[in-house]
Amino acid sequence: YIVAAVFTLGLGFPELARTPLTVFSTIALAATLGASTCTFSHTPELFPPQARVLAMGVCSACTRLGAAAAGYIVSDLIPPLPCACIMSAFALLSAFGASRIKETAGAHIDAQEIDTSDDESSSESGSNEEAAEKSPVSAHALT
Repeated sequence: YIVAAVFTLGLGFPELARTPLTVFSTIALAATLGASTCTFSHTPELFPPQARVLAMGVCSACTRLGAAAAGYIVSDLIPPLPCACIMSAFALLSAFGASRIKETAGAHIDAQEIDTSDDESSSESGSNEEAAEKSPVSAHALT
């Protein structure tokens, strides 16, 4: 996000030649896409399994709102340098937010973990009762 913020500021100077503007925009876009991909792949681990779908839905909705607002920010209504400063500020805000995400490596998930073994291994191991003992899913769900 910090790389994106720095190169986004370069887009505030439209009087530059086409080549530097292309380099600024390409690096800013690549940095933003890379950082947001990492953030969105790590974020679901922060929520309990029951809330992950709702939490990711809310995050996705916020992304859509930002994309809708971008059309008004990046327009002829706002001059290029203030527009670049606004986008750079949001990239820095994202960098700050991403730096505050806690590490989840080795963390215990508070909710029930579901056994991810496929149906073949459970049918080879015996009856539904044995599969129910291995998995926290109720025996009624297996029958």
